[in-house]
Amino acid sequence: MYEANHEKKFNDYFETVYSIAAEYYPKKADVVTIEIFNKKIFPKVDNGILEQQKDEMAFIVKTAISYCVNRRFEEIYDHYFLLVYGIAERYHFINPDDATQQVFEKKVLPAIKRKKFVGDDDYAKLIATIARRVCNTIYNRKKRRQSASLEESEYSFSVSELIDPSVKIDLMIDLGRALEQLSRRQCLIMVMTIEGYGDDEIAKELGCSVSAIRQARYRARQKLKKILS
Repeated sequence: MYEANHEKKFNDYFETVYSIAAEYYPKKADVVTIEIFNKKIFPKVDNGILEQQKDEMAFIVKTAISYCVNRRFEEIYDHYFLLVYGIAERYHFINPDDATQQVFEKKVLPAIKRKKFVGDDDYAKLIATIARRVCNTIYNRKKRRQSASLEESEYSFSVSELIDPSVKIDLMIDLGRALEQLSRRQCLIMVMTIEGYGDDEIAKELGCSVSAIRQARYRARQKLKKILS
């Protein structure tokens, strides 16, 4: 029964899904199309979610676009993370984790949604330019704040900097609960960071590279943001 349903939905929506995949992956639209059906559409056929939709086509389109955007974002993030982080580290007064997050979330992700960064081209120069602009903006903003108030040290690293400022919570209570939902490794990295350990020290303690620590911390912060929002 499942196979028959899969075949029907595949035939019904193949051209639609393929056309969307081709917009983000011109050279491997066929591969991405199969992934979308296997990972996103067929499971929704099996559990009846697709049949519950008032407009199946609109749901399929939304699902395909979401998959392509998220897939491409993960690729861009994994490929250019160290480049962006390295640029952010060169600036005084700014937290490289925060800057890296802003580059990917506020600049790269919206660009991908607008169908930029498609295909297999090398986007290192463009990503670097975006990173420098974001870092310059953050740097100038913090410098202005420093001039306005000398009481706040811009070199301090606090829990409030660890989490997106837009997340309004009782840090002493909710942060502890949120940390419990991270993996043991992620939790340890976040706790050691809060306690003031450097990336080199954390990497040595966990037996991995500094770059691995930075990427794991970034992902942990993203998970915390979702938990606490």
